[in-house]
Formats: sequence, structure tokens, C-alpha cells
Amino acid sequence: MTARAIALITRAMNAGPTVPSGDVRGMLIGLGHLGFDAEALMRDIGLSPALRDDPDARVPCEMQGALLARACQLRPMRNFGLRMAEAIPLGAFPLIDYLVVTTDTVGDAIKQLGRY
Repeated sequence: MTARAIALITRAMNAGPTVPSGDVRGMLIGLGHLGFDAEALMRDIGLSPALRDDPDARVPCEMQGALLARACQLRPMRNFGLRMAEAIPLGAFPLIDYLVVTTDTVGDAIKQLGRY
């Protein structure tokens, strides 16, 4: 039992920083709304559909960055971050969405986000 646990801990420690697969799914949805071929972007960066679809999976941070970089490389656009924010549907990032919809102003939302 201990040897197996040590192997798991070692693998986790060597994995590097990760983000939940749901974060990447939200970005893929937003990119799709902006007219990008999400499946082609996934192939370009080496993201498997199984990893994307696993609700418990963690995706390396550099893969998330590669996704956005590849999209910008294929089709540069002004105000990319703002367009992504508009294109990602409410519910893609549940905690952030909750913090925003339960406040009266953008300033209050930023303050509440800072507290959490």
C-alpha cells in the first residue's frame, strides 16, 4: 500500500501546475462561439477528447496557454481577451460566475473575487 501511495505522490509532484479540465472545456466553448474549430485546436496542441471530457481530470497549465496561443496564431483579432469573455457562457466557471451574479456592480464583483 505504501509503495503505491509513494508512486502516486511522486507522479503528482512531478506533473507541474495544472488546471481543471472544466476550465479548458469553457475556453473551447468560447473559442467555438468565436468561430474556431475547437476539435482542430485540440489536435494541434495534443489535447485528447478523453482528457477534456473527464470531469476529474487536470490539464497542464502550458496546454491551456498553448490553446489560446494557437487560436491567436490562426486568427489574430483585436481585444481577444474581451471577446473570449463575451463568448464563454455563464456557468463555464461556476465559482467566478456565482461571485459576479451575486453582486450589484463590476467593482463589487472584483472585490468579492479578491476575497475568495
